[in-house]
Amino acid sequence: MSKPEGFYLPEYVFRGTCLGYLGSASSRSVPYTCTTRNPVKAVLFAKHCKLHYYHNPVIYICKTKNLAHLPLLFASRRMDEVEEAITFKLTPTDFYSYCIGYLTLNDMMEIFKSLDISVTASVNLHNLTEKCEQSVVVESNVIEIIVAQMINLMKKS
Repeated sequence: MSKPEGFYLPEYVFRGTCLGYLGSASSRSVPYTCTTRNPVKAVLFAKHCKLHYYHNPVIYICKTKNLAHLPLLFASRRMDEVEEAITFKLTPTDFYSYCIGYLTLNDMMEIFKSLDISVTASVNLHNLTEKCEQSVVVESNVIEIIVAQMINLMKKS
């Protein structure tokens, strides 16, 4: 798939996962790492990871300028539109080294609570796409506030 019309790289991308997760076999062999421009959707993926892997759900944050030298992959309209995905050609493990840090899922939920951003409590593989479709749109000015609060609480990669 080619670059979607209107595509742009935001200042930051987010990845919801479990701390140190190596990625799927295909993400390591291709390689690729999925991120999102929407921190709410990153939280949904971290919640899914928590159910699946049972430990240390986190949200990584990365400045896209740190990744500017890497090719982008455009996999599917669903990922681009529903998940607001931005996929970089590198393994998840390599991606983490470019991140400015990460936040635990609990800390991120506290930030969302302080901003009155509601995120569904229950996420699993079967409803993840649906929950992404139903999630709130986060405007760029709110993302700036979220990022500022994340930076105050984040742990280093």
